[in-house]
Amino acid sequence: MSYIITNLIAESNYKLRLIYSNGSEIIVDFQAIINQGGIFVSLSKPEFFHK
Repeated sequence: MSYIITNLIAESNYKLRLIYSNGSEIIVDFQAIINQGGIFVSLSKPEFFHK
């Protein structure tokens, strides 16, 4: 069964709330990924993360 993301919401502290077509939701914490640097370093700017 595949799940389709129908909406995502930028939360505080670099977290994204993913809402799926079946109504379920998860929160993904991007802080560890941002801390790795590299191509993800621009996500550390709140104005960029919330786009």
